[in-house]
Amino acid sequence: TPKWWFGMLLHGDGCLTVRAPRYIYVATNGAHVSPYTNWVNAATNVVAAFQQSGPGDVILVDSGRYFLTNTLVFNSSRGMALRGVNADCSTILDGCFTARCIQVSYGVNPTFENLTICNCYSNEGGAGAKMKGGTLINCLFTNNRTGYGAGAGVWLDSTTCRVENCRFIKNFSPNSGGAGVVVLSGMPTITDCLFSNNIAQFGAGVSLSQGGILMRSRVVNNRATSWAGGGIYVAGDGAQILNCEIRGNASVDQAGGVYLGRGYLRNSLVAENIASNSAGGVYASWVLTND
Repeated sequence: TPKWWFGMLLHGDGCLTVRAPRYIYVATNGAHVSPYTNWVNAATNVVAAFQQSGPGDVILVDSGRYFLTNTLVFNSSRGMALRGVNADCSTILDGCFTARCIQVSYGVNPTFENLTICNCYSNEGGAGAKMKGGTLINCLFTNNRTGYGAGAGVWLDSTTCRVENCRFIKNFSPNSGGAGVVVLSGMPTITDCLFSNNIAQFGAGVSLSQGGILMRSRVVNNRATSWAGGGIYVAGDGAQILNCEIRGNASVDQAGGVYLGRGYLRNSLVAENIASNSAGGVYASWVLTND
């Protein structure tokens, strides 16, 4: 028994240890030698590196296409960063239309950066990523699809979620809303993003169904196929659209640009949107603040 503890006062877990984060490497030309601690011995697939990782670790992924057949589930034992090494998003995670790419549990805040996430599928929603925490930085979501759920690109379900400088292009939610991004709870922030050529029943670019803040973003050329909000659908109390460009969107019913059932639209450009029924630009059924 060590003698040094006499007179020492411990607050909390006396067995607490500090674990230094590790860097885990992935490259298509790696030697795939566990534990993948350098580029020479890098894992050749993301799943193997992910299974090797623990809390706080950083997975660095070189340029190339990596196929996923299982969802990467980030929970308390896997909270970490997953980063492509190049800012051009040439690190591609391909779901092969068989799996959701990323799922983040409550209480975990991983960071995802410089990734292209494509060809993902989920019947219930959140095909590219279903996030109850975490941050997306400089990622591209394209060609993702849901069956009956919302958010072919990303499903956000917590105020702790942040999306920054990302692009959502050609995602498809044929039976629900928010093909680019859907907000289901809380007030996550979506900043400096592009939403283009997404298709959904409503809110094809962005659906702020239960809240959220959309800032300094471009929502262009999206299409609602059966209801309202070709560009943006807003139904959450307190949801906000700030300093955005909403242009060239279309709806087969109402609100080619923005359907505003709740929330606020401020200091934004709404131009060249069309609707087959009413309100090519904005349909406001509750309150519209435009200053």
